[in-house]
Amino acid sequence: MSDMCYNDREFSRCGGAEEPQTAKGIVKINYKEDFEVVVELMAGDEPYKIGEVDDFEIKFQVGVATYSVGRKAGVWNRCELADENKVRCFLSKHKLHVGRLRVEVYVKTQDANFDNGKRLHVAIAEGVVELVRENSRFDAAEIKAYMPMVLTDAYKLAKEHGYGGTQEEYYNTFSDITSLLGELRSVAKNESQRVEAEKKREEYTDKIHATLGEAERLAALRKKEYEQEMEVRKVVEAEPKDPQYNIWFDTKTGTVKRTPVEDHLSCTTYRVYYMGAYTVKGRLGRFSAPYSNSGNQYVKELDLSRWDTTLMTDVSGMFYNWVALRSVNFYGWTMKNVRGANGMFENCDSLKYIDTSSWQMKSLQNASYMFSYCTGLDALDTSKWDLSELTSGSFMFRNCSSLQELDTSKWDLSNIKWTEFMFQKCSSLKKLDFRNSTFRKVEGASDMFYGVDSLQELWLPLTFDLLKELKINGTSKWGETEEGLKSLKWTFGEGADDRVAKGLKPCMITLDRKVYDRLSDEERAAAAKKGWTIAKY
Repeated sequence: MSDMCYNDREFSRCGGAEEPQTAKGIVKINYKEDFEVVVELMAGDEPYKIGEVDDFEIKFQVGVATYSVGRKAGVWNRCELADENKVRCFLSKHKLHVGRLRVEVYVKTQDANFDNGKRLHVAIAEGVVELVRENSRFDAAEIKAYMPMVLTDAYKLAKEHGYGGTQEEYYNTFSDITSLLGELRSVAKNESQRVEAEKKREEYTDKIHATLGEAERLAALRKKEYEQEMEVRKVVEAEPKDPQYNIWFDTKTGTVKRTPVEDHLSCTTYRVYYMGAYTVKGRLGRFSAPYSNSGNQYVKELDLSRWDTTLMTDVSGMFYNWVALRSVNFYGWTMKNVRGANGMFENCDSLKYIDTSSWQMKSLQNASYMFSYCTGLDALDTSKWDLSELTSGSFMFRNCSSLQELDTSKWDLSNIKWTEFMFQKCSSLKKLDFRNSTFRKVEGASDMFYGVDSLQELWLPLTFDLLKELKINGTSKWGETEEGLKSLKWTFGEGADDRVAKGLKPCMITLDRKVYDRLSDEERAAAAKKGWTIAKY
């Protein structure tokens, strides 16, 4: 290490060659980082013991930039007492620049050892502190000897105070201190993590207890509701039955009601337990007015097997907003003459299952919103549905998020015109097969498959003669499986009409980026020759 000399206020370099920047005893800190150091206050050769009422200021300086800590009127400012004559200083948001750090201390209290305002000697962790631009970490360590100025070499200072070891031995001491402090910090960190983990464990325990308590409360509530349900059933079952009347229990008045079978079922406070024999002609008397907030929040099950629906033509809005409805017995229903089913089960979010296996649907023209927002519906038998007359299927299965299977393989959709949002957010559906259908009359198909996140297999004939663009978005898993990839390649290969041969203008089809990449350049080019331009979003 070369000799250095300094004046009182400003650092100045004197002597020969530059001091090596890699010398031990120099701590490098990124000048943008917050850090802490321990300074040792000395009065002459004796430690200066900080009094309980001493006001003092420690200034850290790089050039003209300063950062001050200390104690005033007994209040600590960004520092704390580490020992009788040592202060741990926290340099946060210090805004000091690149350069060597110097430290000065001013004590505002009179003392026999020094004049008021006289600068004390100061020692700082590991000798020289240098603020640099590159990243680094600073491990605070208390030095063994004092320094009249921070910029004095640590080993030289130690020699002046009687240190007899070599320079290497001295610097190894620093390594040992750093290693020890690292271990101590690791222990402290582990303890801190243990405390934090214990705190989180207690929080989770409280949450678990709260959840269990809520589960017990709900279980007790369900038990109470069940017991009440059984009591009501006993009351209703005791009533004499007449096929010309429905028997209800009015939850508002607590009394049993008898109404003619042809009356509407729109009273929101009724629970039904017996439905009489009713011949429906034409449009069914609505259970609740569609497209309003009306509905029934009590009826969970209905047995409509005694109804004669041969002449029924319209069931629109039949169960709109029946939020508690779970199942309906439609035994004997064929729906063969029904032309309108708009919103039939819309917002029946508790509906789990209905047996539609006998439904023929051969006259059905409008099925818009038919099962929209039946979020609990997980199964629906559509294998025998004849949809050859259907013209509107917009929003038909929108948000049927629990529906896992839908057999569309025998559907004939040759007359359908509107398919907007038809399967929107049917997020559990994995397969749709339309190979027996055509879409030549479709005028609107916006977001037909939007949000069908699990759809892997889609057999979709490209027969949309009237469309100029078609977005098949929200189907990123289409083609993930072996069968799914076959369906994707079939759609844009064998399943694609030749628009050019028909004299039709090209149609732009936009696919999810992942789906787009599953088609080869050759396959996309072949589709383009037929008039199907494929893009990705």
